Formats: sequence, C-alpha cells, structure tokens
Amino acid sequence: MHHEMARMNLSAVRVFYVPLFLSSLSVLNLQITRRLDVQKSPLLHLWDDCSHHEYGMSQATNRAKIAARLLESARGMRAKWQVAHAHRLWLVGGFVLVGGLLLGLLGRQVAYERSSRQTLLQARFLTTGLLVEEDHLKEDVLRARYGLVTNGDAVSAHARRIESAARALRALPLPTDVAALATRYRSDAAAEEAQVEAFQAMNASVRHALDAFLVKMRALLPTLPDAGPHRELQHRLGNVVIDVMQQAVEVEAQLPRQKALAAAYDLARAADELPRDRQAFESLAKLADLIERGVPALATSVDAIADSGTRADLTAIQVQLDRQARAHAVVADNERLVALLLVAVAIGGLAFVWIRFVQTLRFVKQERNFLQGLTESISLGVLVIAPDDRIAFANASAERILGYAPGDLIDRHMHDGVHVHADGSLLAADQCVFDGGAQAPRSHADLDLFYRRHDGVVIPVLVRVLPFQGMDGADLIVVFEDVSERKKVEATLCKLSQAIEQSPASIVITNRDGCIEYVNEAFVSHSGYSRAEVMGKNPRIWRSGKTPAQAYESMWATLLAGGTWRGELINRRKDGGEYIEFTVIAPVRQDDGQVTHYVAVKQDITEHKAAQDEIQNLAFFDSLTGLPNRRQIIERIQQAIGASQRSGKFGVVVLLDIDCFKQINDTQGHAVGDRLLEQVAQRLKAAVRTEDVVARLGGDEFIVLAENIGADEDEAALHAERVGAKVLAAMRLPVVLDELDEHIDALNPPYLIDEFARSYRTTASLGLTLFRGDCVSAETLLKQADLAMYKAKDEGRNAQRFYNPDMQRAIEARFALEEAMRRALEHGEFRLHYQPQLDLQGGVIGAEALLRWIDAEGIERSPATFIPVAESSGLILPLGEWVLDTACAQLKSWEASPRTAGLSIAVNVSARQFRADDFVLNVREVVASHGVNPRRLKLELTESMLVGDIDEVAARMKELAAIGIRFSLDDFGTGYSSLAYLKRMPLDEIKVDQSFVRDIEQDPNDASIVRAIIALSDSLEIHVIAEGVETDAQRAFLVRNGCRAFQGFLLGRPMPLSQWDAFLGQGASGSAANPSITEGSA
Repeated sequence: MHHEMARMNLSAVRVFYVPLFLSSLSVLNLQITRRLDVQKSPLLHLWDDCSHHEYGMSQATNRAKIAARLLESARGMRAKWQVAHAHRLWLVGGFVLVGGLLLGLLGRQVAYERSSRQTLLQARFLTTGLLVEEDHLKEDVLRARYGLVTNGDAVSAHARRIESAARALRALPLPTDVAALATRYRSDAAAEEAQVEAFQAMNASVRHALDAFLVKMRALLPTLPDAGPHRELQHRLGNVVIDVMQQAVEVEAQLPRQKALAAAYDLARAADELPRDRQAFESLAKLADLIERGVPALATSVDAIADSGTRADLTAIQVQLDRQARAHAVVADNERLVALLLVAVAIGGLAFVWIRFVQTLRFVKQERNFLQGLTESISLGVLVIAPDDRIAFANASAERILGYAPGDLIDRHMHDGVHVHADGSLLAADQCVFDGGAQAPRSHADLDLFYRRHDGVVIPVLVRVLPFQGMDGADLIVVFEDVSERKKVEATLCKLSQAIEQSPASIVITNRDGCIEYVNEAFVSHSGYSRAEVMGKNPRIWRSGKTPAQAYESMWATLLAGGTWRGELINRRKDGGEYIEFTVIAPVRQDDGQVTHYVAVKQDITEHKAAQDEIQNLAFFDSLTGLPNRRQIIERIQQAIGASQRSGKFGVVVLLDIDCFKQINDTQGHAVGDRLLEQVAQRLKAAVRTEDVVARLGGDEFIVLAENIGADEDEAALHAERVGAKVLAAMRLPVVLDELDEHIDALNPPYLIDEFARSYRTTASLGLTLFRGDCVSAETLLKQADLAMYKAKDEGRNAQRFYNPDMQRAIEARFALEEAMRRALEHGEFRLHYQPQLDLQGGVIGAEALLRWIDAEGIERSPATFIPVAESSGLILPLGEWVLDTACAQLKSWEASPRTAGLSIAVNVSARQFRADDFVLNVREVVASHGVNPRRLKLELTESMLVGDIDEVAARMKELAAIGIRFSLDDFGTGYSSLAYLKRMPLDEIKVDQSFVRDIEQDPNDASIVRAIIALSDSLEIHVIAEGVETDAQRAFLVRNGCRAFQGFLLGRPMPLSQWDAFLGQGASGSAANPSITEGSA
C-alpha cells in the first residue's frame, strides 16, 4: 500500500508540474514584495511609529525626533532604489542553474520508478501471499492430525503453492540484504516440506490402526457371555476402548494399557474361554501398542511444522522491504522539495526583476508627494524655513496649531509675529533662533519657545530644529508641538504633589512587595522617622504588636482581591509612644489594571478614640460613682433575663433607696451628698459578689443585679434575702460627718464624707424581685422592685421587701380607682353629706361637710379608700374645689331660710390643696361668686399641714381670716402638737380627736388629755368641739369639763340634704332659734 501511494505521488508531480510552476509566480511576487519591504523598512517603520504609536505629553521630544528621522530617511530613498538594477543579472543566471538541476531531479525520479520501486512492490506482494499460504498449511496439518479431513490433498496443494512463490521471490533482483533473507527462507521452506511429507505418512498409519482397533473391539464384545466374570470383562474392555480413543486424541493420556489387556486375558482364562479368544486379544494388543507409539510421534511432527522459521523469515523480508521503501520515499520527497524550492526561487527572481524595475520608476515619480503626505498626516507641526527666515512650507498640523488658514503661513517671517516673547512682544530679527540661514546651529534639542497664534494668543511650544537640503533649497526643518495642555498638567501635578506633601494626613506609598518608596512630611513629623530611615523598609517597622492579627488578615485579603481596605491600626512612634491610626490603603493600577503600588492615607485618631471612650463612659456609666447607669443596667438586666432562660436559674434585682438622703443633702449641702453617694457605691460593690452588678439608677437609688442564685425558687429567695441582708448591713454603718464626733463604732466604720470627718448613720430601704426566663422585661422588673422598695419604706424603712403579685394588683386597683374618680368628677357621682354639730343645749350650730361617692351602679365607696388616692394622684385639687363650691352653694341656700340662716359649714382642706399657689384666690372667688357670709364658712386643717414653713401657712390663714373665714384645727393632739403654732395661727376652733373621746371613760390618760385640751382652749380663748361623741357618758364627761360643742353619732350621723330637713324637724333647732348659744359657740 505504501508503494502504491508513492507511485501516485510521483505521477502527481509529473501531471501537475506546469500548474505548479505557474502558481509559483504568485509566490515569487510575495518574495519580491517582501524584498521591497526590506528596502522601504527604515521609512515605513518610522511612519508607523509616528502615525500609530501615541506618546504622552512628557515624550514630546521623542515625537519630534521621530519626525526628523523620517524626513532624513526620505532624503536617501532615491539611492536605495537604484540598487535593484544590479540584482537582475544575478537572478537570471541563478534561474538557469536552478532549471538544470530541476530537470536532473525529474529524470532521477523516473528512473527510480522504473527499477527498484517496482521490484520492491512485487517482493512485498509475494511475501504477503507466502504468509497467507503458510498459515493455511499449518491449519490443514492440524485438521488432518485430529481427523477433521480424510486425506492430505489440501496440505499437498499448499506445499506446492509455497514452492512456486518461493521460486518467484528468489528470481527477483532484490537488494543484497533482502536476497540473503530470501535464501534463508528457501532453506527453511525445504525442511518444512520434508516434515510435512513425514507427517502425512505417519498420520495415515495411526488412523488405519485406530479404525481396525474399533472394528475388532465391536466384534469381540458381543461374543462374551453376560454373566459371572464375563460382566467384569466387558466392563474392563469398555474402559480399554475409552483409553485408546483418548490416546488417539490427547497425547498426554498415557495409561497402562498392557495391564488392562492382561487383566482381560486373565478373566477370559478363568471362564474357560481363553482358547477361543486368545488370537483376538493378541491382535487388539498389537493395534493398541501401535496407536500408543504413533500418537506422540504425530504430536512431535505437528509441533515441528508449527515452529518452523518460515514465517519469521517472511516477516523479516517484509520489514526489510518496508525499510527500503521508506528510504526511497524520503529521498524522493527531499528531491521533490528541493525541486519546488528551486522553481520558487527561479520564478521569484524573474518576478523580482520585473517588479523592481516598475516600482523604481513609480517611487521616483511619487517621492515628493509621498514625503508631503507624511508631513500632513502627523500631529506635530512641521515648518520648512528658508535661509531668509521665511516660511517655505507648513503642514496642516502647523496651520491648525497656530490658527491659520491653509497657505496663510507661507512667506511669513518667523520673527514677524510667529516666534515671540512670552508676553507676546515681537523679537528682533537677530534674536530669532531661525535667523541666520547657513550660519544657524545645525540642531537645537528641546527648545522651549513661544509662538503667537493668529488670534493673538501666545502658546508655549516644544521645538526641534534640523538642517535639511534638497527641498526647494530650504535650509531648516522645524518640528514643534503645542505643550499648553502639558504645562497645565504639569502645574496640576505640581499642585497635587504639594498637596500630598503638605497634607496633614500621613501618606505612605509602597511597591507591590511592601517596600516604602514615599512618605510625606506629615508622616515624618508624626512618626518621628526620617525619610532616609524608612525608604526601602517595610511598614512593619512601626508596628506595636497590639493590632489584632485579624486586622492584618482582612487588610491583605482585601488588597490582594483588588479592593480598598479601611481600618484602625495601633502603631508605635520612633520614641516608643503608641498611637491609633485610621488607615485607608488602596492599590495603584496602570492603564491595563496591573497593580504597581499601594498608597496609604493615615490619620491619628488617638484623641478621637479617647473622646469616644469618654462619650461611651458618659453614656453607660454614672459620672459621680463610676457605676453603670440606668441605660446600661437595663441592658444588663435584659441580658440576664435571656441568660436565665437558657440556664434555668433565678436571678434577683435589688432596688436600694437611701433613707433620709434628702435631709442630709438639704442640710449638709450637695457636696456632702455626693461624697455619701460615692461611699455608698463603694460599700455596695464590696458587699456583693464579683460577678454581681452594682449600678446607680439615679438620685439616691441604686440597683444590685445578681444572677445564678439557684434553680429552686425557695433557694433563690433565700440567697436573695442574704444579698439584701448584706446590703442593709453595709448601709447601717455610720457615716462620719464631724471631726469632733468621737463615737466611731469599731465594728461599724463610718462613711468619710469630708475633711472634717463628720459622721452620720444612715439606712436604706430595699425592694427585691426574682426573675427567671423571658416572661418579663427589664422595665417591668424595675417597677416590681420599686413597688417592693416603697413597701419597705411604708413599713418603717431600713428593711427589705420582696415583690409579690398582690402589690401589683394593689397598684392596678389604685390606678383603676384613680381613673374611676376622674370619671366620677366628670359625671357628677360625688355627693356631700352633712353631720350636725350641736351646742350644750342641743341646738344645731352647724355641720361638717363630708364627701361621699356613689358610683354609677349605686354603690357607695368609702372615703378611706379613695381620699388617699386622691391625695397622691393630685385629684384632691379639683375634688377640693368642687367640695368648696358645693358647700358654699349650700350655705347660700341655708341663708335664704330663717330656720337655717345661722348655720355654718365646716369644710376639710387637704395639705396639698392648702399649699396650692392659687388656693387663697380660689376661696375668695368661690365665696364672692356665691355671695355667702364668710364667717359661716369654716376651713378644717390638720396638724400635719402646720409642719414645715410655718410662716407661709400663717400668712395664708391670716389672708383668708381677713375676709372673715374661720379656721378649725382637726385631730388636735394626734400629730405634731405645739403651743407655738397655736399662738401664731389665727385659729377659731380646736377639735378634740375622736381617738381620745372613744376611751375617755376607761383610759385615765385619754381623760387627762381631753381636760388639758379643753383647759388650753379656754386659756387661749379658742372655741373647742369634741368629735366622735357616741354615748351619753362621753357627752356628760365633756360637759363637766367645760366642752360646749359636740359632734358624733349620738347627736346625728352624716346625712344627705334630703334628710337634713327631717332631722331639724325632729327636735333639733338651728342657731337662729337660740342666737345666744350660737354666738357663744362662735
């Protein structure tokens, strides 16, 4: 197959030779064009540089140099084209030589095809056929060995064909090495032929013996009797048949057949039948012996035929033939390649001569136009200056830069309005660098000059001057560029550089490896390092080691990802001082996105961080005690609630309020109060566990938060009680207030308040509330603790109380009652009942107005339940105004009747109502609006109202007394009884409290107190009235001791107005019926 392909390739060379030669002309054309490119390359490369490569403003000089070199190269172009004519003679001779060589190679190809290649193909064909016949021969031998064919005709036919092919192979004119292999094959083939003949003879003998053995055995077996020992004999003979057949097929089955026949013979003799069958057994034994000896010999013969070296010889011949064919193919291919190259070179030479001749004429004609086109296409301005300083040529870029119309620059002198001073003034002719003609310098590199545009604007230009000959007698070529924008950029860059250098922020620039390349002055002054000390170093030299490693990991991860990193770093100055910097690090990229540097802008925020910490401290800590403030403790309580939910353990909130702190603060001053609060904070921290939190809620209130005090509620309550006990014990310790106070308990160290070491003992009231889980909020816990704390205060102070739901219910009930009272005021549910006051003769001299509340459901509410709520909520003010207004209206109604005109009404006034700024004014307005006699209106005050600013109370009383209003002192003797205020206050009446009257008969002390009060009133000329008179004995005792007015259930219960007239008609007379008694009572 390989030789057939080689034959086809060779034919293709002959058939397509002419088209190949013609196509080579195009290849020669390309070679000539490439040769011309080589000749033009100095010009065209300069053209590419100028036309396609963009230079920055900072490389304007290089652009000018390129343009000048371009023009200089064009000046020598003419000489370069003349070289082409000398190349034609060399190429013609070379083409003739190459043509001769090509014909020789073609003849060699034809001779090779006619001789050796044909022989190699025939030999390859014969060896392939021989290999096939060898395989068929060995296959037929095996078939004959195992009896698959009845004769040896097929084997003989294969042997004859192999002999014929071997003779044909030997007759071919083969190469020496192939011929030697063919001879060896012939020798091996002859030996193989002899072995085949011997195999056929032996195989026929064995097959004949086997057939005879089977025939005789089939004849013998039926003659044996089928009883006794003959059955055993039949069985043994059957095994012998099997052994012989197996021997005929498998050489390896070597069985003791003589022993089997001898055993059969012994059995036959025992049956007395041996004389008749002895000859048959001897014949069978001989045939079995022949088969036993013939079968191994056949196997040996078959192996010898299969292992003959004929196939290896044929394979070696084919390998050698293939090697010869490949060698000839390589030679042929090389010769064809050389031929093609020579043809291409020859055609190229001819084409080169023709094209060079034509293009030489064309380039010479177009030289001037071509050079002018180059100057027009570049962005630089090009001027050609004649020796007389006149512009002989200007390209389009020069006209555009200078603002002239096409052609307007021609014949203009350079010093006449083009080349000027920086201020725009004209140059003298001898000052112009372009003046002087041939005496001008040959070149001026990078001249910074000024040109004036046509519109009068002066622009800076970068100029290169080149001497040039050959263009209309011109002398100088001027290449220039407008650098106005570049100057602006340089100025901007200068400003930026100054801004960076003078920036108050530290600026550091490093390369990609982290080596410092620039630091500004702010960095030098801030860090203490000089530029020389840090240039080329890594920024780690000022690390303090206190910046978290995570910050650096985040920084490099961001920078390597191409991002900008912002963060805080803790660094160290050269003198060892540490500072905190807010740093912004960003990568610096080239136009292609490649990172080349990193720039870091750093700001010292040490003071800012300190201010932030201070703000944080002020936001979450008490400035006086340093304890957490309300905001932080609420957050801590909320966190503790969540923690208790997870752990299942209780916590406790303890609210502490210092008893009598206001008294200390008011009497000793705020400075002393602040010192007391500071020492309380210290003692509280010392009294609780380290993990417990102590906070100041505000004023004199403190919070203690204790967590994990037990999983059982009883256990937690016991632990919380111990915490409260320790706090109370710490608070009971005396406070030192006076340096002269020597009473300092050794076990109770005092509070050291000031430099005078004054001492003061103080206590606290504690409210405790337990929590577990998130069922409540921090604010709710504080409210609960506050309720418990006020419970402790209400029960005597210096104690601790736990919050329980009853407190909350009481508060909720109180709020509900307060809201109901507001609605009652709006809906008019309040009423006034009047309890009569009688004189000694039993006449009615007046009544006390008592407030009653009958709600919308008709249920009367006790004043003991709603009056305290009204006092605390402030509702007592509108309620008191309503009582006063209603009482005055009733008083006016009584004045209209002669029966009740002399009665007075006593109205109870609360302390809060009395101290109101507009109380006096309101009383005046109510009295005036109803037009009642002020002396019939009596205001009852309690002793608690008189404690405090006595002067203010007395002034108000006197102001009202001045218009005729009278005052009665209620519950005298139960409060802060003092003779001083009895003397100073304009009192008209004293009421003996019912607590003294109740046991006046049984308790001598109460009797003595009542006598004293009556005697005191008589001595001060103050009317006295006893309340709570319920028995005749009480009334008799009071009469005997000088009391002249009475009030109580014995004389009359409080009653509404609807019952008042009936009461008067039952026998009680008004003051008008007995005016002498009324006046005396007054």
